[in-house]
Amino acid sequence: MPAATAFPRGGKPTVDPTTASSTSKHPTTTKSDGDFLFSTSSTTPSSAKRRKVDKTVEDMISKTTRHTMGGGNVKHDERTSTIEGIGFSRLDKGMKVLGVVNQVFSDDLITVSLPNGLVGYVMRKDQTEPPLEVSLSPGTMTAFAVLSVSRTEKRVELSPSPTHVNRGLTLDQISFGQVVRVKVEGSEDHGWSCSLGLGGVKCFLPHKLYSGTSKVLIGATLDVVVVKSNREARMVTVTNDLWRVWERRKLGKRGKLRGRLRRNY
Repeated sequence: MPAATAFPRGGKPTVDPTTASSTSKHPTTTKSDGDFLFSTSSTTPSSAKRRKVDKTVEDMISKTTRHTMGGGNVKHDERTSTIEGIGFSRLDKGMKVLGVVNQVFSDDLITVSLPNGLVGYVMRKDQTEPPLEVSLSPGTMTAFAVLSVSRTEKRVELSPSPTHVNRGLTLDQISFGQVVRVKVEGSEDHGWSCSLGLGGVKCFLPHKLYSGTSKVLIGATLDVVVVKSNREARMVTVTNDLWRVWERRKLGKRGKLRGRLRRNY
């Protein structure tokens, strides 16, 4: 019978004498891929490329938004448009600003409240013109053109003249319903001849299109609405009655709608 195999019953495990010296002098250690505490590791190009692609995808996801109808991501531009406030550093000669007449000190001087707490002033330089209060009463909101800016004295000189306010406007850009600034130059049988401040362009305010009981003074500035623009005659007909223009536009739209209904049915 073969000899029975002897099994150890305790104590230290039996070690082969031929491998004992090698295991005791050069212990074998296994290092995982993520064990970098006391050793250096080199990143393979494939893993670096993978991380770069993952980061690009994450950036795209963070910059996109879910479209409710399309079922996909829509990329938006990172650059945002901002509206900067008006200050002395941004005001310059020739700019158009919207202001409210604050106070009338005399016939020759008024102050205007501008955005961001700025204050401008208007001076009457031509004594033949009517007082400023005739055209610019306190509380009136209107457009002004910047004549000069003194940053040391914090002063902004403004002008309501159509020569400055309408600068850059051409006859081709003037259309029905547009608000423009005019200056009354003379009185005629059927109305008042006005000036837009545009070379070679005439303007007329008929009596039948004038709304109000106050007398129209020669030299006064008015904000009016364009009723008709004749490019061949270079003539613009205006009115100071905004509701008249609005009613005409509303009736015109109804007339077009009725014509379409008749054609369709």
